[in-house]
Amino acid sequence: MTSRPRPPACAAAAVRWGSIAAIACGIAAAPHARALTIQGHVLKGEQRVPVSNHSVQLHVVRGDEELKGQTARTGSGGEYRFTGLKADPGLSFYVTTEYENALYAEGPLSADGEAIEQNLAVYDVGRDISAVQVKNQHIIIERKPDRLHVTEVLIVENNGHTAYLGTGLNHAENAGIRLGLPASIREFQQGIGGDPQTTTVQGRELSSERPIIPGVRPFSFTYTIPFSGRMDLSHRLYFPTGAFVILLDDPKLNLEAKGLEFMGPREQGGKQYVVYSGSNFAVGQEVAIRIGGASFWSNPKIYPWLAAPFAIAGILWLAAKRGKAARGAA
Repeated sequence: MTSRPRPPACAAAAVRWGSIAAIACGIAAAPHARALTIQGHVLKGEQRVPVSNHSVQLHVVRGDEELKGQTARTGSGGEYRFTGLKADPGLSFYVTTEYENALYAEGPLSADGEAIEQNLAVYDVGRDISAVQVKNQHIIIERKPDRLHVTEVLIVENNGHTAYLGTGLNHAENAGIRLGLPASIREFQQGIGGDPQTTTVQGRELSSERPIIPGVRPFSFTYTIPFSGRMDLSHRLYFPTGAFVILLDDPKLNLEAKGLEFMGPREQGGKQYVVYSGSNFAVGQEVAIRIGGASFWSNPKIYPWLAAPFAIAGILWLAAKRGKAARGAA
C-alpha cells in the first residue's frame, strides 16, 4: 500500500502541544548558542528491520507557532540525521514519518545535550480485526448552562503484529478507529491519538484514517449536545469493548442506559460524578443512552426572550387602557 501525500498531520498537533512543550523543555538558557543534532533510525515491526530511503520530517515549534522544519531521507541502515539546529530552550522539536498511510510522531524532544537520539517504529498494515479491542471507553458528561459537554476517551489495544486498517464509511474509505456517535453532536474537537486531517465525523459516524498500530494507545475527543427534553447519546461499537463507563456530573439529570449499571458516586479530578458502567460489549452492539431532566426550560438564556413578549403585551394593554380612560374623560 502506498502513502497518500498530504501536509504533515503533526503540524496542527505540534502547535497544540507547543505551549506545554515550552514548559516541559524549558532548560536554562546557555550563554552561547550551540548547535544541536537530532538523529535516530526508522525501524519496522517487532524485528526492528531498518527502513531505508524513507522520508522523515522535523517540525520546529516556538510557543503556538510552527517554524520552518526540515526533511531527511534514511540511509541504508534506516538512519536519519538533522544537524546544525539551534539549541534554543524556547524551541520544541518533533520528528514524524508516514508508512503505509500511518503517521508516526515523537516529541516534544528534550535538548539536554548536543545530540538527541530518537527512533521511529513503523509497521506493515493488515486487516486482522480480531487482534483489536477497546479495553475501556470512558464518557465524561458535564452540564453547562445550555448544553452538555462530552469528553470521550478510548483505550485501544492491538495485540497483533501489524497495524490494523479496516473498512470506512460507505465501504469507500479505509479506517482504523470507527465509532457510532450521538446524532446531535456539535463542536467536535479531536484530542489525543488523532488529528483533524485524518478524523472524519459524518452523521453519526466517526472514523479515523490512521491505522491502529500494535500496542495500547488512547484516542480521545470532545463535543457538545444542545439541551432538549430527552437527549439521545446512544453509541454503536465497531470493536469488542471490555468496559463502557459513563461519568455524569449532575445527579439531577436522569440517565437511562441499556446494559449499564448505576455504580454510585465517584470523585474524579477533584469533582464529584455519578457513575454508570457495563462490560463485555460485542462488535456492532448499540448502547442505548437517554438523558432527561435538561430541557428548553433549563436554559437560563431563554428567560429574557420569554419575558419580552409578555412585557410588550403588558405595555400595550396599559396604553390601551389609558387611551380608553382619556376618551371617556373627554
